[in-house]
Amino acid sequence: MPEFINLPNFYHDSEILNNVDLPEEDQSLQIQRTLKETEKIQKSVSSLEDSEEKRKRRKQPTFQKEQ
Repeated sequence: MPEFINLPNFYHDSEILNNVDLPEEDQSLQIQRTLKETEKIQKSVSSLEDSEEKRKRRKQPTFQKEQ
Protein backbone atom coordinates (compact mmCIF):
# COMPACT_ATOMS: atom_id res chain seq x y z
CA MET A 1 0.00 0.00 0.00
CA PRO A 2 1.44 3.43 -0.91
CA GLU A 3 2.42 5.72 1.86
CA PHE A 4 1.46 9.38 1.73
CA ILE A 5 3.89 11.92 3.07
CA ASN A 6 3.06 15.55 3.70
CA LEU A 7 5.85 17.85 2.66
CA PRO A 8 5.95 21.53 3.52
CA ASN A 9 4.82 23.83 0.74
CA PHE A 10 7.67 26.22 0.00
CA TYR A 11 5.91 27.89 -2.89
CA HIS A 12 2.57 29.57 -3.03
CA ASP A 13 0.32 28.62 -5.90
CA SER A 14 0.33 32.15 -7.25
CA GLU A 15 4.13 32.16 -7.47
CA ILE A 16 4.08 29.02 -9.57
CA LEU A 17 1.26 30.28 -11.78
CA ASN A 18 3.08 33.57 -12.35
CA ASN A 19 6.06 31.66 -13.72
CA VAL A 20 3.99 29.71 -16.24
CA ASP A 21 4.00 31.29 -19.68
CA LEU A 22 0.69 30.76 -21.41
CA PRO A 23 0.03 32.10 -24.88
CA GLU A 24 -2.05 35.22 -24.63
CA GLU A 25 -5.28 35.18 -26.55
CA ASP A 26 -6.20 38.18 -28.58
CA GLN A 27 -8.92 40.03 -26.71
CA SER A 28 -11.08 40.55 -29.78
CA LEU A 29 -11.04 36.79 -30.46
CA GLN A 30 -12.09 36.14 -26.90
CA ILE A 31 -14.95 38.63 -27.22
CA GLN A 32 -16.08 37.05 -30.50
CA ARG A 33 -16.04 33.58 -28.97
CA THR A 34 -18.05 34.81 -26.00
CA LEU A 35 -20.59 36.45 -28.32
CA LYS A 36 -20.95 33.25 -30.35
CA GLU A 37 -21.55 31.23 -27.20
CA THR A 38 -24.10 33.80 -26.04
CA GLU A 39 -25.92 33.60 -29.39
CA LYS A 40 -26.04 29.81 -29.17
CA ILE A 41 -27.57 30.01 -25.71
CA GLN A 42 -30.08 32.64 -26.83
CA LYS A 43 -31.13 30.50 -29.81
CA SER A 44 -31.67 27.45 -27.65
CA VAL A 45 -33.69 29.46 -25.13
CA SER A 46 -35.79 31.10 -27.84
CA SER A 47 -36.50 27.74 -29.46
CA LEU A 48 -37.69 26.44 -26.11
CA GLU A 49 -39.92 29.47 -25.70
CA ASP A 50 -41.29 29.01 -29.22
CA SER A 51 -42.16 25.39 -28.55
CA GLU A 52 -43.92 26.40 -25.34
CA GLU A 53 -45.96 29.00 -27.22
CA LYS A 54 -46.89 26.48 -29.92
CA ARG A 55 -47.99 24.00 -27.29
CA LYS A 56 -50.15 26.63 -25.58
CA ARG A 57 -51.81 27.55 -28.88
CA ARG A 58 -52.47 23.93 -29.81
CA LYS A 59 -53.98 23.12 -26.46
CA GLN A 60 -57.63 23.92 -26.82
CA PRO A 61 -59.71 24.58 -23.78
CA THR A 62 -61.91 21.69 -22.78
CA PHE A 63 -65.35 22.23 -21.39
CA GLN A 64 -67.18 19.84 -19.18
CA LYS A 65 -70.82 19.26 -19.98
CA GLU A 66 -73.22 19.98 -17.21
CA GLN A 67 -75.55 17.13 -16.38
